[in-house]
Amino acid sequence: MTDVGRTGSRRSRTDSTLTPDNPRRLAILSGIGALVLITGVAFLVVTSISSLITTRKMVDHTHAVIEGLNRLLIEVEDAETRQRGFVITGDSSFLGKASRSSDVTRLVNSLEALVSDDALQSATVKRLRAHTEAKVAVSDTTNLVRGSLGYDAAAARVRTGRGRILMDSVRATVEVMTARELALLKSREEGERSSLQRAALAGALGVLSAMLLGFVAIVLLSRVLRALAEGRRSARYAETLLHATTEGIYGLAPDGTISFVNRAMRDTLGYRSEEMIGKPAHALLHHTREDGSVYPAAECPMYKVLQIGGGGVFDNEIIWRKNGASIPVEYSVNQMQDREVTGGAVVSFRDITDRQMVDTALRKEKEAAESANQAKSDFLARMSHELRTPLNSVIGFSNVLLRNKAENLRTQDVSYLERIQKNGVHLLALINDILDLSKIEAGRMEIEIETVSVADIVRDTVNQFETQVQEKGISLGTTVPERLAAINTDPTKLQQVLMNLVGNAIKFTNEGSVEIQVITDPATDKPIAITVRDSGIGIPANRIDAIFDAFEQAELSTTRKYGGTGLGLPISRSLCALLGFELVVSSEVGVGSKFTVDLRPKPKFLEGVYEMLPTPEAESEGADAVLHDKLVLIIDDEADSRTLIAHQIASLGGRSAGASNGEDALRIARDIKPDLITLDLLMPNMDGWAVMKALKSDPALREIPVVIVSLVARERGKGMVGAMSVLSKPLDRGSLAHALKRGVGVGRVLVVEDDSDSQHLLASFLYEEGAAEVRAVAGADDAIMALEEFKPDLVLLDLGIPQGGGKSFIEAIAKLPVDLAPRVIVVTGSELTSRQINDLEAVTLSVVRKGGDLELNLKRWVREFAAKRNHSPHRSTPKTP
Repeated sequence: MTDVGRTGSRRSRTDSTLTPDNPRRLAILSGIGALVLITGVAFLVVTSISSLITTRKMVDHTHAVIEGLNRLLIEVEDAETRQRGFVITGDSSFLGKASRSSDVTRLVNSLEALVSDDALQSATVKRLRAHTEAKVAVSDTTNLVRGSLGYDAAAARVRTGRGRILMDSVRATVEVMTARELALLKSREEGERSSLQRAALAGALGVLSAMLLGFVAIVLLSRVLRALAEGRRSARYAETLLHATTEGIYGLAPDGTISFVNRAMRDTLGYRSEEMIGKPAHALLHHTREDGSVYPAAECPMYKVLQIGGGGVFDNEIIWRKNGASIPVEYSVNQMQDREVTGGAVVSFRDITDRQMVDTALRKEKEAAESANQAKSDFLARMSHELRTPLNSVIGFSNVLLRNKAENLRTQDVSYLERIQKNGVHLLALINDILDLSKIEAGRMEIEIETVSVADIVRDTVNQFETQVQEKGISLGTTVPERLAAINTDPTKLQQVLMNLVGNAIKFTNEGSVEIQVITDPATDKPIAITVRDSGIGIPANRIDAIFDAFEQAELSTTRKYGGTGLGLPISRSLCALLGFELVVSSEVGVGSKFTVDLRPKPKFLEGVYEMLPTPEAESEGADAVLHDKLVLIIDDEADSRTLIAHQIASLGGRSAGASNGEDALRIARDIKPDLITLDLLMPNMDGWAVMKALKSDPALREIPVVIVSLVARERGKGMVGAMSVLSKPLDRGSLAHALKRGVGVGRVLVVEDDSDSQHLLASFLYEEGAAEVRAVAGADDAIMALEEFKPDLVLLDLGIPQGGGKSFIEAIAKLPVDLAPRVIVVTGSELTSRQINDLEAVTLSVVRKGGDLELNLKRWVREFAAKRNHSPHRSTPKTP
């Protein structure tokens, strides 16, 4: 096997040490267990046999004592019988050998030795000795009298009864000792039986232990064989991965030499493997900087990782090919984590020549765009001066002439002057609106926050329109509470908003009234909203979305009849967002309109970060909008791209904020806590890859879903770790909506149902609820395969499906890790008991019965699933297939 293969195998073994089922750890634990078991069984066997031997000796000892007592008694009785025969017959042959007294003494001595460990029996033996010695002495005396004095003298001695008394004492003493020994024999035989049982049990345990150890040995052997096979498979897999990737990968030994290389590295640098392995990496690849100066090894980031550990990603570095040509690369270095190998690192790199070319082109385009934008700003500034200056003269001199102090102007002349003055004022207002809109779009509108009285702003606004109201013959009323706390805002911008709203209300109201109302919080007296209500012509529902677009009005005929540029409301809404307020509208044709400035604090963005609000069309969809009540952070260095994406997000019901570089993006993200982030990859300084890494390493930001939107999405963004979706520029609304549905809506749904009509019905319900994609399968095995391929977020499951039924599918899901297992809604027509329903609800989201209420109940549970998925505090990045 190649060097790569050997390394892969070693990595496989290393990784296996971290798993709970490691055969090596199991073998060690099993060996310790076996040693403990063998030791315990051996101890039990030894103690049992030792106890058996001891009790056997004690039983034998007791038998010996009883036998000695019996022999002694027999010997004494035999001596008495021989004495009786000799006394009666006088025949000395009855006496036998002359050493019988010594035999008795020997037997008593033997008994005394046997019972020496028993104090009670020892004392009894002493009495027995006395009785036997006395009995032997009486018998010897009687025999002597018979031999010397004759029968009568011996008979007379026998008739004294002395011999009989002593014989009875001997018998009684022997009986006492025998009874005691029999009692001991009984207890010792019971102990012997107990020891024998323990020995048998120990033997059985030994046999069982041997069988168990044999079984464990077989299991361990099979696991070791499987682990070795898995190690070989992992090694082949690792080698295949190393050679399949387009990134160059090589290993560093602790001394800085190259330990292995992959095919991409050989192809990129032009070396053969043997020309690189064993060579110092720095001297071979990084010896010289781009400017030709020497690159000291001490400054090489790879060598620093070898010395101090850790890892890192390094961009815009230079490595050298075999032919002497250099290539720009981005590479990452990570210390080798291996228990069997100390030190070392793994380095991966990729050629960023194309990226640098794209970066250069984008930088030039950006500079050109900035130059054009600056030219536009300069042009607007010049036009502001060039237009305002003559208009000021026109308006000023017309005002002077209108005073007609000399009273020499005809009525017709005055009428002409009034028209000149009125149109001049209108033209000046139009210029001011265009300049304001330009500032807002460029993010250059400045605000000055101070403590102001809303009552004063309302009063000043009303005073501005007194003449206009009188001319139209309508009323302008106000409702302002007496107790009204001050607020902190920019009074000029807020009054500009009110001037636009009241001016529009008066313009489109021919009869009736216009009312301004300030609504307060009863607890604090702080104003929470300002409403401007009119009884004018109203706005058609299908045109409400148009009134906040620049240069648009509700109807084209409205412009012809009432005039106006259509800039007032877009500017008003943008100013409200700038101040942290919200402008909303409700209207009915023929009844009137109501504009509300919501003064309650909205998420406060950092300086220079402006919010784009949802379009009225998306707002009218309410909770059904894909991004309803969601805040999106757009990270892109191009202002036009941010604006385009912001409009797409607004059309889907979301609010958005923008950041032009990675550093600001991270700071803003921590401040506003967005629900979603769109990220461009090609940005100066800190590019999209670095931003993604920083986002996913920050505990406060890592759970926010990220959508990649980039020109190089197809080439560089596929498979990017942590990305919810990867979309290419130019971005279209449909692609964005589809991607967002996967992350913030119902997501992907797998329908497991064997009836095709039911499949189509359920799919239609799911798409109506905003599912990103629906796939249908008919059997349990097909569904289990789809879990890996389709990666659904939700599963609709019929219990009566082929290939094992719904129960087998639920059991398969239960084995998955919690973060990978989809939620399940059971959709069944079967009759279930309450116990069965409870069992299913314990492992699924819900059980929905097929029937007339299927659509209502299913959609309710799907909405609840989507709501929990969107607002989960532990929201995870959606799975990328």
